[in-house]
Amino acid sequence: MTANEQEIDVRRYWSAIAARWWLPVLGLIAGAAIAYAVSLGGADVWRGNALVYLGQPVTPSGAQVQSLSTNAATAGEIAGSAAAQRRVEREVGMSRGELNGRVSVAAVKGNVSRLGQNPLVRVRVEGDSRKVAPAATALAREVVKRVSGYADAKIAVLEEAVEEGDAELARLDAQLESAPADASAGFLVLRRGELFDQLVTHKQNLALAQEVERARIVEEAVARKVTAQSRRNQVVVGAFLGLLLGLAAALLWDSALALRRR
Repeated sequence: MTANEQEIDVRRYWSAIAARWWLPVLGLIAGAAIAYAVSLGGADVWRGNALVYLGQPVTPSGAQVQSLSTNAATAGEIAGSAAAQRRVEREVGMSRGELNGRVSVAAVKGNVSRLGQNPLVRVRVEGDSRKVAPAATALAREVVKRVSGYADAKIAVLEEAVEEGDAELARLDAQLESAPADASAGFLVLRRGELFDQLVTHKQNLALAQEVERARIVEEAVARKVTAQSRRNQVVVGAFLGLLLGLAAALLWDSALALRRR
């Protein structure tokens, strides 16, 4: 086909559309109206989001430890497992398999992995009732429990050390009250100072393990009703499809009339 023939075809198509411009306009309006009407009948769903901090374990010297909690994908695997979902379904009173395909886990935006930041993750559950909120929170607890083994063991050791240190400190104080002012009293004072410094270190490490190293739920989920599909997107798509049909009708109008006259 030559350039002149192509230009003639384009002019013919444009003339056909311009002559019956009302067909594309009518298609656009009708498509948008139909899509809007369909969107009004769309089912709403409930959504619950629980915010989880995965924790950042460290060695006694302060170096970061690579563990389950340092891999954001771990949370998705745990929350998406059939075993965890079945436990949660029983816990919150859902039917078996109700969580299947309705759970998602994603890292919260803003994390920079190359800087060693351990991300926050969002555990999301969608469903037909408000039970999505306790389900999302329960799944978040499952994640926290599974990734906190190292931190829990460390916390237990430190709590025991703090308890023993407090008890020994109390015994030393009692001895100092009744001890005569001699060399033995000086020894008790030195021992108390050493013990106090150790106890402060243990308590600082315990706070670090509890607040930084161990995973925890930052925000529990709250059920929120949302539209299953974006109404605006549905209207735009419907209007676009209606416009295409209107353009096709305008282009085929003459051909349809010719066939009808035969």
